[in-house]
Amino acid sequence: MKKYLFISILSIFGLTTAHAQYNNDVEWGLFNHMSVGLGLGTTGISVDVAAPICPYVAVRGGADILPNISFHPALDLGFSQDVKDFFQEWFPEALPNKRMPDKIDFDGKLKFSAGHLLFDVYPFKNSSFHVTAGAYLGGKELVNMDTSGDQILLEAIYAYNHSEIREEWGLGKLGVKLGNYFLEPNKDGVIKTSVEVNALRPYIGIGFGRAIPTKHRFACNFDLGFQFWGTPKVYLEGDNGKTRLEKSDLDPESAKALKKLSETTFWPVLNVRCAYRIFKN
Repeated sequence: MKKYLFISILSIFGLTTAHAQYNNDVEWGLFNHMSVGLGLGTTGISVDVAAPICPYVAVRGGADILPNISFHPALDLGFSQDVKDFFQEWFPEALPNKRMPDKIDFDGKLKFSAGHLLFDVYPFKNSSFHVTAGAYLGGKELVNMDTSGDQILLEAIYAYNHSEIREEWGLGKLGVKLGNYFLEPNKDGVIKTSVEVNALRPYIGIGFGRAIPTKHRFACNFDLGFQFWGTPKVYLEGDNGKTRLEKSDLDPESAKALKKLSETTFWPVLNVRCAYRIFKN
């Protein structure tokens, strides 16, 4: 992928030596026009500034803002009948309805906001069709999940796991099951799960419309492509420390969403952008 991105960028700068005049005698030179754009698509709300480099190439730079999307998965709580009976007797104040729950609720957030720098190449003189190459830059953490909603219960589980009476009675520990992993809450009653991707994400795509309007002040354009963020890494963090999970550790029953996300190496980009030309020289 890096090889293709490098070749694309070389092609872009190779075109900057060309000079032409077209589209109602609009002359495109290095940054001699400028537009601001507002877009909406699968990367969120985009705000950017665009300018030409030469008649065949334009550059766009800006930000894509996607409000954090919340979701609330539930993971299995692992315990034996002996552990369940003991916990219900000794920690009743920590239990909803005085009964041990089968699952622990997580609060999850998706984080997609990023900046972008994109180069639009217009291979045909009288057409707005373009090929786009560039990159997005965002945070490494794409998904974050924690158990803050069940903190009282999880603090009690931590106290139980580290109690001498549990060891004296030969009882097992309590924790959350995620695939092949068993994770215990830390002393603050928290278990965290996160999915991380590359901060720098190459982009390649196609589209129609010019980044800087030619005939009128206003214009709209359309883009379709892919943002490549590499192989996602799934981490668990609790009393056992921070552990990276492999895809084989995520069984389809207890971690459907995480397993699917861990196998996804790209994000589809579909964006509609409206631009306003603010000046021309």
